[in-house]
Amino acid sequence: RREPVADLEDIEYVLEQANSVLATPLTKDDIIGSFAGLRPLLQPGTLDGDKTKSTKVSREHTVTEAAPGLTVIAGGKLTSYRQMAEDAVDFAIGKDRAKASPSVTAKTPLEGAAGYEAMWSRRATIAHQSGLSLDHVEDLLNRYGSDIDLLLDTIAGRPDLAGELEGAPEYLRAEIAFGVTHEGALHLEDLLARRTRLCYEHRDRGLAAAEEVADLAGELLGWDEERKSAELTSYRSRCEAEEKAEGIRSEAEAQLVRAEAPETTPFIDVAPEVLYWAVERAGWDVETAVKREPKFPEWVSGETRPTVKQLEKFANKTHTPFGFLFLSEPPVETVPIPDLRTVGSKGIRRPSADLLDTIYLCQNRQDWYRDYALAN
Repeated sequence: RREPVADLEDIEYVLEQANSVLATPLTKDDIIGSFAGLRPLLQPGTLDGDKTKSTKVSREHTVTEAAPGLTVIAGGKLTSYRQMAEDAVDFAIGKDRAKASPSVTAKTPLEGAAGYEAMWSRRATIAHQSGLSLDHVEDLLNRYGSDIDLLLDTIAGRPDLAGELEGAPEYLRAEIAFGVTHEGALHLEDLLARRTRLCYEHRDRGLAAAEEVADLAGELLGWDEERKSAELTSYRSRCEAEEKAEGIRSEAEAQLVRAEAPETTPFIDVAPEVLYWAVERAGWDVETAVKREPKFPEWVSGETRPTVKQLEKFANKTHTPFGFLFLSEPPVETVPIPDLRTVGSKGIRRPSADLLDTIYLCQNRQDWYRDYALAN
């Protein structure tokens, strides 16, 4: 589920909970935007349809070695991301190195945090010197912190960027340019749903500003008219799919409707050697690979490239860890336990995917229970 969406049941649940404490009840007409996300839970056995179970599962995280040289982290939540990062790096480099070079993440300020308080106290002066309104300066400080200087430099070089977006006057044109030049935005969706929050802050999901934003982004990214039109079409498709999904009560049906919108970033480069390795690892010959994935010959020849969804399906079919498909060459897999007993004590030249999956699953559950036992 790459793009979770709020369905009708989700929306009604939130309204019901909010109205239980509000003097004036809210209705669907009061909703401006919706957002849905996923949270990974560690405890197995919560997929039997009992939705109340997930609320009782720990939100803690755990770190483990999923395969030789591959450290993974599962569970956790956004608000604990720094602790998660510290634990993952400490695990990967080992206890000795982690102790010798302790993490500094807890003491490292976020981008734009250093100097923010001083600039906030000068916000009226900044507004006067820049020619921007005080409201806009306060908004920029709250969004970018001390990085507001970077936006002001951009405006100084291109005064037209000081203007407001016609369809979203709370945002400046400079913020769109900044999203491209400093924050790595490559698509219209990046700018409307991630660099700004127009997708959630406006009832029309930012569509009133979409063409102006596409013009600005296209100028900076070198889009021709065909590319700009494709970006607009893709974003409109996303908006239409989300709006339709919000009226569907079934979560499964709502997700299917959302999935009808095309991928924004459609193609991925995969090394042909890795594709052949995944097929061999699954025990397939080339004929079987073509039957199971008809586009396989085109991918290995370079004629076409897979989309993210296609690659995810290929990984599931071949039981290949998804991350392995991004390697430049096939990994060397060994049995991750030293005392595996075999018939006749014969060595295993190449462990099967089923064997590795079983061992990794058992190890992950052992790690989870160890952490659970230590915490309780």
